[in-house]
Amino acid sequence: MTTTGRYDWLPDHQLHVVATLAHADHLIELAAETLRPVLRDGAVELHDRYEGGLCLATVKAVKPIPPAVSRYTADALTQLRAALEHVLFVEVERATGRDLTESEARAIEMPACTDADDFGKWLNDGRRKKLSALRDGTRLVKRIRELQPYNLRKQPDQHPLRLLVAHTNLAKHRAPLVAATRVGRVIPDSMPPGVEIPEPSGQPVRVGDVLAIAPAGVVLPMDIWPTISVRRPHTGEFPILLSEFELIADWVRTVAIPILVTGGSNVTHLPVELDTTAAWDDPRAVIAAGGHVTAPARFRRSIQVRIGREGLRDMLDVHPAKPDRDAIRRWVRSLSDDDVLARITAVTAGTSVEIMLRNKAVTDGWVDEVTALEGQAVESPVRPV
Repeated sequence: MTTTGRYDWLPDHQLHVVATLAHADHLIELAAETLRPVLRDGAVELHDRYEGGLCLATVKAVKPIPPAVSRYTADALTQLRAALEHVLFVEVERATGRDLTESEARAIEMPACTDADDFGKWLNDGRRKKLSALRDGTRLVKRIRELQPYNLRKQPDQHPLRLLVAHTNLAKHRAPLVAATRVGRVIPDSMPPGVEIPEPSGQPVRVGDVLAIAPAGVVLPMDIWPTISVRRPHTGEFPILLSEFELIADWVRTVAIPILVTGGSNVTHLPVELDTTAAWDDPRAVIAAGGHVTAPARFRRSIQVRIGREGLRDMLDVHPAKPDRDAIRRWVRSLSDDDVLARITAVTAGTSVEIMLRNKAVTDGWVDEVTALEGQAVESPVRPV
């Protein structure tokens, strides 16, 4: 099968959806990038509060989230819902064999029913009953039924389609989506006697919240991992924003659209990394060359790379060989993102002699790389032009 042929399951009349998915992915990327300064500079500020012989690490301030985050989020989710609605409309129109009237067109929407009886009511709407493609028992209705939230029997409110419709209904008709900061984890460097780390509440962090408790006088270095979350309108839960994006967008792209078009999801997943600002003379060639790494995955990887570069620098700063600090930083900057991740993953957590010796051999190799890079710089001085 050729590269282009992998996407033959998507007919020409549905090619439009690929650009919509790519545009939604770009909006997700914009939301994530808007959050980067918040996460980089510290979303939560703490101060020590003393009470009854204890030191309480208390939230002093929470950095505001830029309003663009909730707007990009709403725009991205609206595009994902549009992708479903557009695919469904085209399928109905093709099955009908003619242009639909305005009244018929308004009747076409993707239902999100948490109860089978509600789906039956949706089918029996007078406008839809007149469309042969939307009569119960047809191939298309079977596909729509398969995608309904009530099929997730115990948790229909957690179904991706239910989430998508709840978010977009709020954003379109009532209010902007609510983005908030949560504290996902608090990880102390050690746990001396008397130290207590309260369980995260799952709700947005607030000024005055206590994140750690220690006896007065105990120094407790710790890492705080804040997360930016979005409120689910129908349940009040605050899942991590990028995880919510991933859950919904992946379902739309890899499950819902394939099922609406083919009746199954065992197909080659459509790409998301596409340039929608350029003219597409040959859409299928563009799709064949597209990438599959989603915006949440790209953002997480970029964070891992940033942390990895800092980790390489910090580990070499305390290496017994004491390489020159400026040379270390030049070496770190010379590494590609893949190089950084490969080197960081070569170091194993643990305190056994075997692990420590292996890690020492790995970091010794890094020192050799630093020395070699500096040697190349000396051998090839920059000559004035």
